[in-house]
Amino acid sequence: MGMSQEEAVAIVVKEKELNKAVLAAKTALKGKESDAKLQKKYEEAKENYKAVYKEAIVARKLLKELKAAAPPEPKSAKSEKIDRWTCEICNITIKDNDGGHNKNVHLTGKKHLKRVAEASGDHKNKNKKSEDKEHLKWTCEWCHVTMAAVARETHEAGAKHKRMQATGRRFREAFAAASKPGDWLCKCGQHNYASKAKCVKETCGLSKAEGDTKVPASGAVAPSSTAADKTKPTKITFGEEAKSPSDTSTVHPSFKKAKPSSERGAAPKGGEK
Repeated sequence: MGMSQEEAVAIVVKEKELNKAVLAAKTALKGKESDAKLQKKYEEAKENYKAVYKEAIVARKLLKELKAAAPPEPKSAKSEKIDRWTCEICNITIKDNDGGHNKNVHLTGKKHLKRVAEASGDHKNKNKKSEDKEHLKWTCEWCHVTMAAVARETHEAGAKHKRMQATGRRFREAFAAASKPGDWLCKCGQHNYASKAKCVKETCGLSKAEGDTKVPASGAVAPSSTAADKTKPTKITFGEEAKSPSDTSTVHPSFKKAKPSSERGAAPKGGEK
């Protein structure tokens, strides 16, 4: 005859009680082995436990099999909603069994707020603000530096800017006078022929559209008197063409007229100093 689930449970409970009785009798006998009454009680407890022990093994095995065969208890929909929460914007599910703490932490997080802003179109406004900031910048064509537009007046009043501007203008005027139609001057200072679509300087490489400084053609430049004097080439005269010291021209050292031998003096004799 097979054992029912209720009988198996009763046997297991009885086995646990008898096991506790054995342990209690053993503890009472410890240190009093000469006491015949305690010794007899301990032996009886062990016999009672042995009588149920084998049945308890069968009962435990039966209960284990019944538990494995039973279908798992389904979780209620109500407990699912209470224990978990899903963010539709971020598409993630988090535990929400702590009074809403995890939910509030997520809703105030940077990633969630960023996705909310993107979904509502606020990111377009941010891009527009960044574009507006670009319009507030100014680049100096002479010094090749970019700064806030409000600092333009201060920069242009600086001594370094004025030096760069004067040097650049003289260079552009000289370039315009010597260049051929179609030639262009790069921002880096490189003279490029009309056939070059980009700057030939190895460290530059800007295209003509990016680097052309838009220098006017030859003859269209009207340099100031100071700039014209500084860019005026020095005349080199040779031999008899040399004029008085008041003349601004320069005589090349290798072409100065040699002095007569009478003016140079006789060569010293050997041994004389």
